[in-house]
Amino acid sequence: MIHRAVSGSFERFIAILIEHFAGAFPVWLAPEQVRVLPISDEVSGYAHAVTAKLRAAGIRAVCDERSDTLNYRIRDGEIMKVPYMAVGRMSAPALRRVALRRIVALALAACALRATVGAQRWNGPGSNRRGSRPRPSSAATPASADS
Repeated sequence: MIHRAVSGSFERFIAILIEHFAGAFPVWLAPEQVRVLPISDEVSGYAHAVTAKLRAAGIRAVCDERSDTLNYRIRDGEIMKVPYMAVGRMSAPALRRVALRRIVALALAACALRATVGAQRWNGPGSNRRGSRPRPSSAATPASADS
């Protein structure tokens, strides 16, 4: 807690907010909501397209195409407490999918970009409950052999 008479009520509120969340802000408050990580240089164009679609949907997204390893970039995103990391991959040209990684749950889910953007409420209070993660739509996941 900051105890100084110089700081005003707004500064104290921001300090309390940062201390309460320990820097891991909810998605609607985080300065960077999604970090798109291309696996290689071949999918760099696809990663930029994903970033552009996310930004067009009003999501604060950044494409991280440094020459570091993917594990290093994922670790850097976790340290910076970016709520979501989308790993762009193209196993086949028709299957343009991203693997979402949530910082709280640390679970991977492969889903179509349209289902991901449409399933989340990114910019309002109550849009991020602790422990929740995006769920791919039924059209985005392959059907099991049992059903």
